Amino acid sequence: MIRIGTAGWNIPRAHQARFPSDGSQLARYGARLNAAEINTSFYRAHAPAIYARWAEAVPPDFRFAVKIPKAISHERGLARCREPLDKFLSEIAALAVKLGPLLLQLPPSFVFDARRTGRFLELLRARHGTNRGSRSQIESGRRHGMVHLRQYRVGFSGRQRARFARPRRRGSRRIATVEDGEPRRATDKHG
Repeated sequence: MIRIGTAGWNIPRAHQARFPSDGSQLARYGARLNAAEINTSFYRAHAPAIYARWAEAVPPDFRFAVKIPKAISHERGLARCREPLDKFLSEIAALAVKLGPLLLQLPPSFVFDARRTGRFLELLRARHGTNRGSRSQIESGRRHGMVHLRQYRVGFSGRQRARFARPRRRGSRRIATVEDGEPRRATDKHG
C-alpha cells in the first residue's frame, strides 16, 4: 500500500474545504490522508495515553511514522542509549498496529561508525522486533554507510541542498534563472 502524509497533521486554511468539517484536526486529516509523521517525539516525550488518543482518532489503515528522540541520535550519538530507547518504545507502543516506520535523523556532524551504528540497530531490532523501515540522514561515510544499513534492512533518505544557477545579467536584463530545478527564461526586471 502506498501511504501519503505530511510531517504533522496541520491543515492549511487554504485547503480546509477539502477535508471534513467535523472532528479533531487529526481525525479530519486522517479522513483524507493515510499517514503522518510525528516529529514532536524528536524534541519531547509524549505519554502513552497521547499516542493512544492519536491512534483512536484515525482510520484502521492509517500509519504514524515516529521520529526517534534527539536524546538518542544527537545527544548520545547512538551510543549508550538503551534506557532512553526503552522509554521511547514503551511510549509509542500505544500506537499499536498504527505504528509505521521509525525515523532516525542524525546531526550533520555525525561521522559514520559501522560498529556504533550496528550496535544501535541491533539494540533497536532486539527491543522493537520489527522490520519496519527507518529513514536516516548520514552525510559522512555515505557509501559505506548505505551498504551497512542494507545489512539491517534499514531505509535511507539523504538530504541534499538544492543547487540553483545564479541568473546572469546583461545590464538590467536577466538572461536565465532556475526555478524548482528547471531552467526558465526570465524577463527583465521592468516587466
